[in-house]
Amino acid sequence: MAASIRNGGGAGSQSFQGTTVAIITAAETNQLVTGQGRLRRVLVANVGTTATIDVYDDAAANNNKIYEWVSADGKKNDNVDIPFQAGLRVVTGGTFGRVILVY
Repeated sequence: MAASIRNGGGAGSQSFQGTTVAIITAAETNQLVTGQGRLRRVLVANVGTTATIDVYDDAAANNNKIYEWVSADGKKNDNVDIPFQAGLRVVTGGTFGRVILVY
């Protein structure tokens, strides 16, 4: 299942003006953005088992990793504020739970 994308947040959520929220609930690859931007927050709401998250600054491939997480890290609410130049590509693996990315 592809990431659920929300622009400007949604009911009951807090988001910065002009941000987009992606909710990923499966092990998959999502090309969220092509071009420049900023990864603002990574929220792991449901850990799953043997789950992984790899975030890349790339428009088409898994190059230039800018963030990674594994299920052993537990739930996270990271304000990361990481710029990207080429694009925002997210690869999730394992038995996945749910991650929310704000960019």
